[in-house]
Amino acid sequence: MDNPITLRDIFREYSFGEPATPEMLDRAEAKLGHALPPVLLSHFLAFNGFKGPTAADFFYSVDQLVEMTLFFRSEDYFPGFLDTAVAFGDDGTGPCWLIRIDQPDTIIEWDAEWGEHYDVLPGSIADVWLARKAAYDRIAARAP
Repeated sequence: MDNPITLRDIFREYSFGEPATPEMLDRAEAKLGHALPPVLLSHFLAFNGFKGPTAADFFYSVDQLVEMTLFFRSEDYFPGFLDTAVAFGDDGTGPCWLIRIDQPDTIIEWDAEWGEHYDVLPGSIADVWLARKAAYDRIAARAP
């Protein structure tokens, strides 16, 4: 279900950035010092970030991804596993979503308050986004 076109349809009421260019992605990879996982590349070529139900950046823009990822790698007080992770989004409640570059099929959720602990989330990036959207849809359905 990581089809970017289908995701745009499912999240049609939310704001999507214009597709990233190959040059933007090349610059990002140069700054990070490694290739981005293929799933991120495919999404960036369809849209350069998008806002989710809370108006938070469910999917960071290329520049946000680089900024957050390098920030997490630059501070000694952050856990070492962040050196092999790429931050790609969040739902505005604190934790962010990351992909480990050494385990590109594994999506994790981590908050700085958790220290070395993180949660492995089931499924793909799209599954994470869809599950979080469904949770917010349930909350909105109960609102008066």
